[in-house]
Amino acid sequence: MLGDRHVVGFDESQHVAFRTGEFLPGHSNGMKFAAHSDTGVLLRQTYYSVGGGAFVREGDQPGNPAVTLDVSRTHSRQRASFLR
Repeated sequence: MLGDRHVVGFDESQHVAFRTGEFLPGHSNGMKFAAHSDTGVLLRQTYYSVGGGAFVREGDQPGNPAVTLDVSRTHSRQRASFLR
């Protein structure tokens, strides 16, 4: 649900692609996101994980993270093996 108004269809097996052999130019630990609609691409953005829970958006200054996560929280998954 987006904004408590729009249902967003999501099927992990079709909408998530792990490209473990692909390295992005800005950093070895990067993620590309794209939002599509029936009329085409709505948004396309690349983020790089730069450590300490910080993500830098492609094109932003490295010292000015786009997002900083609270890495002190515990997560239910203790290993990355569940991603396979």
